[in-house]
Amino acid sequence: AVSCAYYLPFADVQGELMKYANMLRLLRLIRVVKSLKRLPKVAFMFNCVVTLLASARDIILFLCVIVYFYSALGCIFFGGSLYQGAKTLEGTEYEETKLFALNFNDMMSACALWFVNLLCEYNAPIADGAHASLPEWKKNAWLVFPMFYFTVVILAFELVAAFTIETFVALTGDQPSSDDEEELADQEGDEEEEQEGLEKLRAELLLEDPPLCFHYTRSASAEQERVYEMMFKNEEEEQQEEQEHANPWEIQADAAPEEKERIALARQLYELQEKLDEAIAADQEEDELDNEEEEEKETKMTKYQRAAWMLQDAIAGKSFEWYPESAAAHKHYLIFKQREVFYYRAICILFLLGYFEVPLWCDTTGSFVFESGYDRCQVPAGGTVYLSSLPQLPPGITIIAELVCLVLAWLKLRAERKLQRKFFDKKKISYINPAFHA
Repeated sequence: AVSCAYYLPFADVQGELMKYANMLRLLRLIRVVKSLKRLPKVAFMFNCVVTLLASARDIILFLCVIVYFYSALGCIFFGGSLYQGAKTLEGTEYEETKLFALNFNDMMSACALWFVNLLCEYNAPIADGAHASLPEWKKNAWLVFPMFYFTVVILAFELVAAFTIETFVALTGDQPSSDDEEELADQEGDEEEEQEGLEKLRAELLLEDPPLCFHYTRSASAEQERVYEMMFKNEEEEQQEEQEHANPWEIQADAAPEEKERIALARQLYELQEKLDEAIAADQEEDELDNEEEEEKETKMTKYQRAAWMLQDAIAGKSFEWYPESAAAHKHYLIFKQREVFYYRAICILFLLGYFEVPLWCDTTGSFVFESGYDRCQVPAGGTVYLSSLPQLPPGITIIAELVCLVLAWLKLRAERKLQRKFFDKKKISYINPAFHA
């Protein structure tokens, strides 16, 4: 099909078709992939990659959050200072190596810079250029680079690498080796031989006149242990009970007067403590009865609502022995779950707005006017600023969106706190954070 494109009469069409036809040739690799899937080791490696991505979701999210934090910090400290033609960068290694594309002029560029530092560890030219571009009163801001190196490159990234190796080793250990497979095959063969021998013996016994069968009985040692247990176990238990229920306050006749006074005083204190405990237990029972009566007066939730609540908690990894019985608690729970959905969406929107909002060092006038980043972010004459190609939203729109997201987050936290305080605090159960439940 590609060779036929040379004979088309239209030169422009011929050139376009040749370009896309050559790209379609890569689809032939699908045949190779299909054939590789049949190999056990290739299938095992594919399973390892899928398992690693699924298991490392939380730790990768943690790494992304740290990089996002340092990107926002870099935009605040170094925004608008790293650009081509800046006089403060003259003679620096940053200018000589032409690293102007790695800058803090917007969030996406900052993330790309930290990603390079994450892979290449500490990048001295970028740190030196950032230090030279700052005014005198802000020179110490370059310490963010060693901070990133120690907190992200050394700690977080190494944790990701260690987790990857541990998961791979665990997956590799689950795969039986050739020696294990041979041992299993030998064991299965021995079991089959034993089973065949038993079947043959059973058939021979049935042919006897009269027919015989197997009979199992306890061995002499096992029978001896059983008789011993029946004879002496009850006596040992009775002795233990007598020792447990012995009166610790019994005064011996030959005891000294001081010892008698001490035992009598301890007995009085013990009796007072018992009475106090009984009074506290009675008060607690009365409070529980009052709470139960109040709950009975309220409308109770149905068994289906309770089962649905328990099922959703089990899916979320929570497990509780007690749940409130009132329908009001279930109503508050549904409100909390609805607001939780909007809460997570609001967090994601706040995360994305950081990439599309106008950087602080740019022109933030015209709150509702759409302008390109190169129009808003100007540098002195003769300089060339490098920005990402993402569009920038007007400051007014981003502020309104952030306020809406913060309100949604506050509503979720309010519903969460209300559900906890009104229905679970009285039972001393931490429903929101079960990890802190004693």
